[in-house]
Amino acid sequence: MSGTRIEPFAEAHLPGAALLAARHAGHRKAEPLLVEGDELAALRSAWAKPVASGAVAMRGEKVEAYVLADVASDPLFGRRAWVSHAGQAASDGERLRDAYAAAAEAWAAAGAERHYVLVPAMHEALAPWYR
Repeated sequence: MSGTRIEPFAEAHLPGAALLAARHAGHRKAEPLLVEGDELAALRSAWAKPVASGAVAMRGEKVEAYVLADVASDPLFGRRAWVSHAGQAASDGERLRDAYAAAAEAWAAAGAERHYVLVPAMHEALAPWYR
């Protein structure tokens, strides 16, 4: 993790949606029928939830990875952390793992021992989560 620091997700990290835009552009190349999206709006929507919590991996002033969930109680899932499609992106899968490790610790401390992450069904997006 040399040169990378982990911070709690904050409003200032919203420009990190550029990672989400890059991820989606790559997916559109592989699957041209995917619709275009407004990644910044999607990330803002995830962040606007009153129970949003997460972490970012930073190198200097650049967001390398982020993970953001809404942490709440649900009648079906119990106390859980739910990461939407817009709630995670990275330029490097290992930094995503670092950000998740920090966020997951806080989520578990808040009683959310179940974590659900929506990940695009593409190898490069799934690989960090399977390792």
